[in-house]
Amino acid sequence: MSGNQRTIMGTRIFAIGDIHGCSRKLETLLGRLPLDSQNDLLIFLGDYLNRGPESRKVLRILLDVKRKVRRSIFLLGNHEHDLLEYARTGDQALLRGLRAMGVEPTLSSYGSPVRSLGDLSFLPEDHRLFLEQLLPYFRLDRYLFTHAGVIPGEDPETCSLDRLLTVRDVFLNWTEPLDSPGIEALRYFIGVVARR
Repeated sequence: MSGNQRTIMGTRIFAIGDIHGCSRKLETLLGRLPLDSQNDLLIFLGDYLNRGPESRKVLRILLDVKRKVRRSIFLLGNHEHDLLEYARTGDQALLRGLRAMGVEPTLSSYGSPVRSLGDLSFLPEDHRLFLEQLLPYFRLDRYLFTHAGVIPGEDPETCSLDRLLTVRDVFLNWTEPLDSPGIEALRYFIGVVARR
């Protein structure tokens, strides 16, 4: 988890990625940000759940931030997406993936068994609605925020959701200049990395 601050057209922007159930680290980071809750923009880049022991508390904190920070944006990560897709489809491959991503600590934080994943019954209503309303990406002027990235030159509007959530390695290993002909000159923010 990391905080990254930028100023775009007079607006201070803080971007935070990959919390993974670590509520204490999130609270520490939020406490250190010189955030103006009325004017600054606070963007969370997804992966709020799994691995760490306190996913329930992380979602409580994020819901509190949503109420208190006028300009807060919450993006979808692959962990949230796979959880929602498993509940929607019952696809056993997604369940295996969720287990590999550390969904058990998430369930433990809610005091629930694995069988409650299928219908998301372990989640309080406000937590479920929060997850269902996460955005796939956010664009402000020439700045693009996503969980994992896009192939440079690809329009995020037409890019597959899977690519926005999982293309990180292709994006990070891209060797052509990002300002080549045919590639819109954007500054990309993914997870904890900024690239232009």
